[in-house]
Amino acid sequence: LYVATTGKLDDIPTPRVREFESQFYRFLETERPAILTELADKKALSDELAASLDQAITDFRTTFLA
Repeated sequence: LYVATTGKLDDIPTPRVREFESQFYRFLETERPAILTELADKKALSDELAASLDQAITDFRTTFLA
């Protein structure tokens, strides 16, 4: 939801949004598990966590759109 509401999916073709979502979640599980852990533990999005999530999105988009 965060990815969509921050405009980070705007240039992803609609038919590929589900693919992006599932692959991004796997990326978080394998490459940035601390983000998922913090989200589960705190159930809130601090500025620091949002910055970490933004960086993860940027990093993932680079490979997804390549």
